[in-house]
Amino acid sequence: MKALKNAVKYVVQSINYTQFKLKAKSFNKPTLYILTYHRTLPLDDPRRNFEQPGMMIAPEHLKNHIHWLKEAGGNPISLTEWGDKRDTLKPGLYFAVTFDDGWKDNQEYVTSFLASQEIHSTIFLVADYISTDFIFWPEKLLYLLKTTAANKPEALSHPQFNWLRELGAKLDWSSPPDTEELDPIINLCKSLDEVTLYQNINATISSTLESSASLPITHQLVSDCDIKQLLSTGFIQFGSHTCRHSRLDKLHSKDELKYEVVESKRKISQLTDTPTDIFCYPNGSMSNESQALVDANYVIACTTVVGNNQATTPLLRLKRHNLHDGNAGTKLSFFSTLSKG
Repeated sequence: MKALKNAVKYVVQSINYTQFKLKAKSFNKPTLYILTYHRTLPLDDPRRNFEQPGMMIAPEHLKNHIHWLKEAGGNPISLTEWGDKRDTLKPGLYFAVTFDDGWKDNQEYVTSFLASQEIHSTIFLVADYISTDFIFWPEKLLYLLKTTAANKPEALSHPQFNWLRELGAKLDWSSPPDTEELDPIINLCKSLDEVTLYQNINATISSTLESSASLPITHQLVSDCDIKQLLSTGFIQFGSHTCRHSRLDKLHSKDELKYEVVESKRKISQLTDTPTDIFCYPNGSMSNESQALVDANYVIACTTVVGNNQATTPLLRLKRHNLHDGNAGTKLSFFSTLSKG
């Protein structure tokens, strides 16, 4: 059965790949594909043990994406250039590279390559976490669940884990789970706001593990110095990903919303000594109020709506394709993913 599913998947990807190539050659308007990446970690990097599968791309895969798109006639372009010139560009395939969250591994493994190819990219920074040891809640939760399942599995039935069970999580593994098995629990947790999530996870770590200081996943985000070095390449621009990576539809007050949208713009502009005119919605979450505030303060905004962009696509509602090892590790799967939306 598994072999049959893989064969069907291969056929579907082959069809999508062929369709994409034919479509790209026949574009009669400038058409922009925005490539979205998060973490760029080698396949043997131990940091992968505490990261969601859909958040990682191996550096060699990303480099292949650039090669394949150029091979298909794609033209690299920055988001700013697309915004300025989209009405006057010649017809054809264009692509822009973006990175969410400001991970240090982007700088470690891929930004030098992109600069060497004269490809501009945009890194969306979480303003309050620059130069900090901050750990996002999904990584903390993965650490908590994997460590507990491996070392203290009996604790999974204790009251401090009730909040996860109430969300529908099943914590009864026969052997320590891998990140693929835990990913559905991460998605269940997204029904809660960030403040509640951090409170619950931190309290559970404190109740279950001897010390949270042993988390082997610190110093993951870029620092002020990293940002200055990236700016010096001339091929990196920075945008806002809010101050605390808050999902904007979960905020409880106008002051919180203003802090995330407007204050992040001020902080990043001050740090980079460059106007911050590009925004990216964390998790793609938005409300009418957040959209209005973003529209009033930024020129360009990226969503998580899947698809390509035309000159007529509103700059404050740009579509993207999230790419990771699972959906873009091969040429067929990469182009199959780009054909969606």
